[in-house]
Amino acid sequence: LQLDHTFTVANMHRLSGIDVEWTPCLADHLRFNKRRRLLRIYPFKQILLDHLHLALLPESVLRETLLSLSLLFPQGDVATEDFMLQHDHTFHLEGRFNESRPQNLADFDHWRNRLLEVHQIFHSPPVGWTQIWADRRNPLQWYTFWIAIVLLVLTVVFSIISTVVGILQTCLAY
Repeated sequence: LQLDHTFTVANMHRLSGIDVEWTPCLADHLRFNKRRRLLRIYPFKQILLDHLHLALLPESVLRETLLSLSLLFPQGDVATEDFMLQHDHTFHLEGRFNESRPQNLADFDHWRNRLLEVHQIFHSPPVGWTQIWADRRNPLQWYTFWIAIVLLVLTVVFSIISTVVGILQTCLAY
């Protein structure tokens, strides 16, 4: 499954209404609570980098966790920078992990199922007016929806005008 450049926590928050909760427990990393629409993230990137050389945890888990942070919090992404400022975090800038941003879900073994779940929710149709307004991933759907809204408003406005004119004509006729 290809992972596109829009698959970031900032976009998940803006387009899908997914909130983030920082967790000190690595086992809870990428755990998603559907009822609360809450994604738990392990934000301690420097600790992960330090543990790569200590061999206390499997290196593959540490590397995948770092890759998942690179995927969800890409450096240089303006929306991610704004999101991180709003949430008072700068871990995405800590330490350098020289791996490039993963492009495929096959790059993950340990976190694959959790990433797949979040990816499916992120790419599901928008729910609610604010998500519909913000979600422009499908331009045809977005424009169709807003053209229908404009036509509905125009229909209501012209119906009201027509009713008022009809009432005025009736009053003036008698």
